[in-house]
Amino acid sequence: MHIPISGKNRIKKICGIYNIFADRLYMVVEAAGKLLFIIMVGAVSAAVFGRFILHVTPQWSEETGIICMVWLCFLSAALAVRDGSHIRMTVIAYVFSAKACRVFHFASYVLIFILNVIWMVYGGEIINLTVKTRMPSTGLPMAVLFGSVGISGGIGALLSLARLTRGNW
Repeated sequence: MHIPISGKNRIKKICGIYNIFADRLYMVVEAAGKLLFIIMVGAVSAAVFGRFILHVTPQWSEETGIICMVWLCFLSAALAVRDGSHIRMTVIAYVFSAKACRVFHFASYVLIFILNVIWMVYGGEIINLTVKTRMPSTGLPMAVLFGSVGISGGIGALLSLARLTRGNW
């Protein structure tokens, strides 16, 4: 026999499924960040070794390190939304009531969501504008570097939405 699910329970179930998706996305992005960090350290190490030991710097090393660092910064910002580790003004908690602070925190996550959507949209435009331009050392499209803005904006929007659905703001 089929038991109908009420509207409130359906919303809770959808939010639960979405939060599972957000948790998996967080883990994938965190693993990608770790991999980027390893590649960045390897590229910088190769540059230092080449410059000071071999007296020949690999052309690709500096550019590769910069690409990894930019991606790592933007992806880390997206991850920080999910676990609430962004810098915030705690003085608000001393000035306003607990209820007012919850309203401010909710509003801040709504604004973070909107900002991430803007990053995603305009980051996509930057990708389109730079896809034909090549980086000098690696020959990769500039969109590889600037893609971090749009992609991390999309991830940040998804993770901030998860934060809003959990209600722990």
